[in-house]
Amino acid sequence: MTNESRTDRLTYTFPAFTLPAYDTAFLDTAEGVDDLSYGDFYWGQDAVAWTSGDLAVLRDAKGAEIDTYVVE
Repeated sequence: MTNESRTDRLTYTFPAFTLPAYDTAFLDTAEGVDDLSYGDFYWGQDAVAWTSGDLAVLRDAKGAEIDTYVVE
């Protein structure tokens, strides 16, 4: 997951896991313990990674765009 709106292209790399079709994963910027069974992931950032209007881009391991989201 990359913040395409930032000049530093801050990026989180998900661990290997399978997300079922039409399911949802959650990425929290703070510290925490990942829970692959629920799709909960923690980035461990000390500062805010996203602001309103930022473009988040999800890519697969080969770099192909999978989905995008504009932060509200």
